Amino acid sequence: MSATISSTGACPAEWRKRWRAEAERVGSTWRQLLDCAEAVLSRLRDKTVSDPWDSGWREAAEKYHRDRAGRVLIVEPSEITTHRDRAAKSTVEALTFALRSRGTAALTEHDTQRRLRALSDQQAIEVGNRLQKLNPEIAPAWTPDEVEILFQARSR
Repeated sequence: MSATISSTGACPAEWRKRWRAEAERVGSTWRQLLDCAEAVLSRLRDKTVSDPWDSGWREAAEKYHRDRAGRVLIVEPSEITTHRDRAAKSTVEALTFALRSRGTAALTEHDTQRRLRALSDQQAIEVGNRLQKLNPEIAPAWTPDEVEILFQARSR
């Protein structure tokens, strides 16, 4: 069913018919829906629904902050091993796929060049090694000359 709502916000007639039929099928009415909403709002007004902070959550949060001794971060930066000089694994995989699929011709593509520049020296060596060990059923293994072309392209 395709229809648009008019600028006045009124529902098209076929929508009203559809929802009326659905309400009859499940046995609900607007009155029942409004009664349900009123009951929920009434409980909220009467505060019969408890505040989550009234339970053990407040104590747990206070204990957590006490145990952290004022530290805001869960893990302090000194505890994190950074790999900022390395490209993301997804970058390495995308580069390897491009080179495996299109050979040295892929080295002329902008995305391949960008990914190649993002690699650390160790990652570049690993990519070269992977390309030389390709399974012949997937793609031909690279020769040492092709790997040399890869490293020359990286140094440009």
